[in-house]
Amino acid sequence: MNNSESICLIPFLVGDLAHKHAGVGWVENWMDLALKRFLQLNKNGLIVGLDADTIVEENYLNSIYTHFKKHNNTAVSIHFEHPLSGGYADDHYQLICSYELHLRYYKNALSFVGFPFAFHTIGSAFALTALAYARQGGMNRRKAGEDFYFINKLIKGEDFGEINNT
Repeated sequence: MNNSESICLIPFLVGDLAHKHAGVGWVENWMDLALKRFLQLNKNGLIVGLDADTIVEENYLNSIYTHFKKHNNTAVSIHFEHPLSGGYADDHYQLICSYELHLRYYKNALSFVGFPFAFHTIGSAFALTALAYARQGGMNRRKAGEDFYFINKLIKGEDFGEINNT
């Protein structure tokens, strides 16, 4: 991103969301609201998904912006890392480490055997264009695994890629 460009963030008020879909279901509501705003303001807008416990680097938003500007991808998974130390018990962080190693092993094994859709399908960090979100019919309202099913739709139905430089 050069000095004459900027990233515009569109704020949302929590009161804008229906409380009947609170919890995991709010993800779809937020993304649906983002799509509605982007269709009004900028059809080329980017929707970014990030788990609350995922650590990102300072270049996170710039890396996403730059990737979509340089590549034809309409959706991407983004390298993620969860915290491995902090205020929880050590066994908590050991479980996080095991979980993350499992995710990375699984993805790398798919790639090793030549599977054409070897991407992370857990939504710790992903981004897509507003139009890709609309084309895929949005995210479903499952109470668990909605990111898995949605990202699989994106992988098969969009020009899907990866961002690994953040």
